[in-house]
Amino acid sequence: MGSKLVLLATAAVAALAVAPARAAQPYTVTELKPLDGTLSYAFDVNLSGQSTGVMTDERGPAPVYRGFFYDPRSGLVDIGDLGGKSTFALALNDNGLVTGSSQTPSGAAHAFLYTPGVGMKDLGAGSGTQSFGNDVDEAGNVIGSLSPSSDAFFWTQSGGIQARGPGEMIGFDARGAVFGQLSGLPGRWSTPLAAFAPFDPLPPTYTGGAALDGNIFGQSTGVLDGPQVGQAFYWSGKAFRLLDPPGAVASSTGQAINDASNLVVHGLDPSGNDVVFFYRLPNADPVLNGDSLNPPGSPFSTFLDFTSIDDVGHIAGAGRAGSDVHGFILTPPFSAQADTVGLMLEQNLATKNPFWAFVERMRRVGLASKPDATGCFEFRQLRQSLSVSRGVPFSEAQRGVATKALTAVLEGNQCANGVPGVPVTVPHIFTRKKEREQIGVRLPRSGRFKVLVEAPAGAKVEAVNVPKTAKKGTLRITIVALKLLNGTATPVTTKVTQPR
Repeated sequence: MGSKLVLLATAAVAALAVAPARAAQPYTVTELKPLDGTLSYAFDVNLSGQSTGVMTDERGPAPVYRGFFYDPRSGLVDIGDLGGKSTFALALNDNGLVTGSSQTPSGAAHAFLYTPGVGMKDLGAGSGTQSFGNDVDEAGNVIGSLSPSSDAFFWTQSGGIQARGPGEMIGFDARGAVFGQLSGLPGRWSTPLAAFAPFDPLPPTYTGGAALDGNIFGQSTGVLDGPQVGQAFYWSGKAFRLLDPPGAVASSTGQAINDASNLVVHGLDPSGNDVVFFYRLPNADPVLNGDSLNPPGSPFSTFLDFTSIDDVGHIAGAGRAGSDVHGFILTPPFSAQADTVGLMLEQNLATKNPFWAFVERMRRVGLASKPDATGCFEFRQLRQSLSVSRGVPFSEAQRGVATKALTAVLEGNQCANGVPGVPVTVPHIFTRKKEREQIGVRLPRSGRFKVLVEAPAGAKVEAVNVPKTAKKGTLRITIVALKLLNGTATPVTTKVTQPR
């Protein structure tokens, strides 16, 4: 939490930077304007495009920090306080619950849990005098820090604040594990948060650090202390990789990682100017300067911080809007969202695994997709295929986060039901011999068409009773599993095209 507030203060006075060339596929940016001030800063974003953060209220003799909650449907609101002046909102879950800290009438800070439309609940301070909420999981449990002991805490509705001893609990993953630091070493508390496992060994010359975020695969990002002020890192679950953004960067911090291993990094150049970066994957692909994601017509001249990234690729942060600093949400195009879900499903799969080829085909389809009837149908079918649990190499947590992300992609892009047109690629996981899958496809004209069924070697899946030609309109095709791969779940894609 402390690092986020330091970055907020730094960005508020940062100098303007020159934006590089734009990304080929434009994102859209939503400006989160403060209600009564010149500064706002988005700290988190969820799958619904909701966000939370801090803004200034400048109506009085001195600026006061206020927490905000943003919903795309209803706009931005001040979330209130616990009787004092200031509120810092730092994190929210996919249900829109927000945590952070707020001043009480005495001026002490207490962690809170805010429910949209209901209000703010004081979580108390346990055995301390102050508490600070750092993150909230999907069940509404909160982690944070106590003062003056500097102990970590875990709060539940039934048990209240429970001190967990020294250390700093900073971020949950979707399974309930927690990332943070203990005795100055980055690491992870596995559920039920009883034991801390440090990430080791540290890279040579580095002495410690903190894990600021992590995902269901045990991967993490954060900052290491050593030869320079701060060094962003990626933890693979087994080893460190130092993240060295392009250009002159004096210090850097890995701010967040999602379940597709997308990373966002904040840095400072030698002159102290803010720079931000997006890593599509920590071990491959070009690293993008964050300003390349700034779309044409954006109200932002430059981005100052990326603070969070969710499982469809929404990025929260803050940027320079005129002479002010305002929070924002960056939303990737449909194709990038589909790609992100594909990367999530490819995690831990060997390339020889037939399910890897299945996901890779759909990921490549997604890169060329649009949120029309065809693209929406393809990824609605992929979501449906993830309901298969037996015989698939995906973990329960992996299927869970991918299903939620696909639902967010479909709902966020306002996907309606409709008959897909050609070309279309239809995914399906067959689990029984002689199982049938029926597909309806819209042909734009009468004539010949092609059906390509791609199944793993050793399986036999065919399209049956397919005519050589068909009339314009809806064509119905039946796919039958004649032989499953090793008698178990068999991933298949069916591609229907029509030559011009």
